[in-house]
Amino acid sequence: KWTVEVDTRGQQIENLVVYDLLVYGTAFSPTGITLPEGITIDIDLADLTPQYNQSYVSGGGNITKHTLSQDGKAVADLLVVTGLSYETKNTFSFTSQIRNPDIFAGNKNSTVLNTATLYSGTKKLNHATAGVPYDGTVLKKSMLSRTAALDPINNPNGVTSNLSEGFNYQDKTVVFRLNVNVNGMDF
Repeated sequence: KWTVEVDTRGQQIENLVVYDLLVYGTAFSPTGITLPEGITIDIDLADLTPQYNQSYVSGGGNITKHTLSQDGKAVADLLVVTGLSYETKNTFSFTSQIRNPDIFAGNKNSTVLNTATLYSGTKKLNHATAGVPYDGTVLKKSMLSRTAALDPINNPNGVTSNLSEGFNYQDKTVVFRLNVNVNGMDF
């Protein structure tokens, strides 16, 4: 979930608009991009900072999502936020979905970035980038201590990373536990 705050600190700036470009894949070129029929954007898409591997899910406020296409295939979501006032702080939030399995199921931690760009009409004023950590751990292997391995039902959390505590010297075994869907994804 992303939260963006726009505060002009009392400066009289007309026609405030925020643009946010979420690209589904790992690369983006504004060349050959088509907008939905009847939609025009008065800015150069090359002036926006695309953030990759995400798509728009939902949001509040005056957010309009335009799906950008290239060669007939949807490649990005352009969020356009209007109705902003220079007299007060403006806050809006939206949720994006991670689309790259190397991030959401790659058994590693990643940082997901987002950049919002502020315009006054067609003039670029500023941009801000933020990142959030994402735990993509789906599969985890842990070793039970030898005492927990004797009774894993009543002692399921007796894990160790020390081999001498996990190795059973009598029967020459080690018991491993595999956790699937550690990060609780909704498959």
